[in-house]
Amino acid sequence: MSSHIDEEGNCTNEAYVAIANGNTKCNKVGSRGGAGGYISGIIKLSKRITAYATIGGRGIYAFSVLYPSFDRNDMIKGGYGGGGYAFNYYDGGDADGAGSGGGQTAVKFLANDLWH
Repeated sequence: MSSHIDEEGNCTNEAYVAIANGNTKCNKVGSRGGAGGYISGIIKLSKRITAYATIGGRGIYAFSVLYPSFDRNDMIKGGYGGGGYAFNYYDGGDADGAGSGGGQTAVKFLANDLWH
């Protein structure tokens, strides 16, 4: 679930979210991450071709260290497929961790690399 909050901390009107068939609710707790993107389409292939499907892993919402550190070994790992790392720190107050990024879901043609 994603949150839709403006710069001043106000929730976006639910009617606007419904118009776009959004999958969100107003969640004023920060660092929870978004719902991710969605795309669809039809590709017409004129000849037989090898395709590779990669399913991206979800991000993780957690914390485990009690000191500020940007050392990658201390950070929360992102999901499979290139998800971003998150700052992993709990100060005992309202800031209770962060969500790492989810990885990409993709269909690749010819080769299973970043350019196809």
